[in-house]
Amino acid sequence: MSDKSGSSRRSLERTGSRRERRKTKPKPRVEHLLPSDSEGSVESQASLRIIKVLDSSSSLKITKSTMSEINLKSVSDAFEALSTSTANRTEFNEAINHFLDSCKGKLNDWINSTISFAGFDAAIMRSRVMKKASPQQIVLLIAVGLVRGNNVDRISKTMTDSGTIKKFNEPVKVLSVVKAVGGNFNAITLSRLIACFPEVVCRILHDNQIPMAVTYDEIQFVHLEYPKIARHQVCASIISSDLNSEDLDRALDVIIVPYLMISEVINSRNKDWTKQSKKARAETSSMYLHNSYNSKLLDAKERRELSISLGIMNKDSKLTATWMSASSSARNWLQDNYRFYHGQD
Repeated sequence: MSDKSGSSRRSLERTGSRRERRKTKPKPRVEHLLPSDSEGSVESQASLRIIKVLDSSSSLKITKSTMSEINLKSVSDAFEALSTSTANRTEFNEAINHFLDSCKGKLNDWINSTISFAGFDAAIMRSRVMKKASPQQIVLLIAVGLVRGNNVDRISKTMTDSGTIKKFNEPVKVLSVVKAVGGNFNAITLSRLIACFPEVVCRILHDNQIPMAVTYDEIQFVHLEYPKIARHQVCASIISSDLNSEDLDRALDVIIVPYLMISEVINSRNKDWTKQSKKARAETSSMYLHNSYNSKLLDAKERRELSISLGIMNKDSKLTATWMSASSSARNWLQDNYRFYHGQD
């Protein structure tokens, strides 16, 4: 008869040794985003500031009956009202920047930010979220998700102020937000929430220097005036279909550069990613961008208005000078680093 107890002990010893080895593994390549341990008090103060601003805006009072109508513009309109309300715009921008910069915590919980729109219906999820959560809560979750990734448990534990934790945990509980989908098409994560509200994401990125897995300074090495809203791939969801095919390719070039930069950082240990050639990585990322562009979350009129107001295109349906200039630099960078750009033969 075999010594099962001895085998079990050896198995435990091996497991223990593996755990010890895990503890000594080098951290993911996001060291430049890690705050010092002394930032807890700053996090608390900044978090309270942004939440105070969010709570103080009377223009965001939306009734349950209004939410039940599933007006797809209510959240973006609420965010616009908040950020432009009298005597609040400067305070809001300062507060959200301080909050996002200080609450980022240790970014060991970053995951692949790829949103393919496969496996879940963003329009249905958007409607479901708007029935249950207020605009303030949605904006707060999106802002935190842009900085921290998906691990809501770790995010909550790294917040030091009880009021802040409550403000964050309430919508997490109401919406049953989880850190991983686990094959559940209906599961809500912060990444999926971001995918459901591209116009809110773009407004946050447009007005704020928020910290992400790759800093804006790093992106400026490609082009000094790189469009801030291009820092997340859901930006493709607001691009107007009025752009001609050549301008669309150029716009996608602008968006894919930060997308690839961030993907390289957060997937540095992902074997499915690293075993691909750099061109294959770019082609895969381009497919996801086209999925975002082809989404039906916003109608053609909304996308046109957003593309104009956020400086992507002008009223003549042409790419603006800023985006045209950035696209030239982006295309050169893509050719040098990935042997790829949109519209190549």
